[in-house]
Amino acid sequence: MTGGRPSACAPAVTNPGRYLRHRNFQLWLDQYQNSQRFHADSSFTIGAPLA
Repeated sequence: MTGGRPSACAPAVTNPGRYLRHRNFQLWLDQYQNSQRFHADSSFTIGAPLA
């Protein structure tokens, strides 16, 4: 996980230049885009486990 904000981006290890991104309640592996939508969809907050 990378990022200096409260959220982090997850780059793919096996596919350089691609990042985990959420869309329609699914995870996607997309190429980097320098847009607000991409940054919002590819940022995740690490939280406490549910169980």
